[in-house]
This record gives sequence, structure tokens and C-alpha cells, in this order.
Amino acid sequence: MAVIKESVEHLLGWGVSDTLFAEAVEFAKRKQEFLQHRSPEKLDEYHLTMLTAEYIRQSVLCKETEDLGLKLNDMKKSSRQKQGTPQVNHILSVSAL
Repeated sequence: MAVIKESVEHLLGWGVSDTLFAEAVEFAKRKQEFLQHRSPEKLDEYHLTMLTAEYIRQSVLCKETEDLGLKLNDMKKSSRQKQGTPQVNHILSVSAL
């Protein structure tokens, strides 16, 4: 059962790198095997394509969220440095607890 990259890209509405696609197909195959052990229903190529697209969406969302968090953190650091505000590390000593 082969997942066609063009089918996944059509579902997503954007292109996917070969590396991410290969990773997504492997994950989708493992997930499909897991689902088939839990359900008597036979999953076909369509389901594998959908699982592949699902993994890619999740990966892209995770990466975008991580990038936004890092950018926000950099903006906060930059803002503190420009204002001359001392950076506060919220570290409590054991005696403070």
C-alpha cells in the first residue's frame, strides 16, 4: 500500500518536503497498524493518506508554535536589554520554601 505524495499535498493544500513526507508515512503506517489491532475494520490506502496528512499538519503546527515561542522569548529579552531592566530569575532557595 503506497501513499502518493501528490495526494497528501492535495489534501493539505501545500507542498511537503521529501524528508517530512517519508517521516509522516512511517508514522502513519505504525498508527494504522495500531488501529487495525483495535478494530476489525480494514483500513485502506485512503486512510493511510489521511493519517499521513494528519501527521504533517501536527508537525507543522508544532514547529510553528515552537518558532513563535522562541521569537516571543527573543523579543522579551531584547526589550529588557533595551530598557536596561535587570533580568529576574525566579529561583527560590530551599530555605525560602
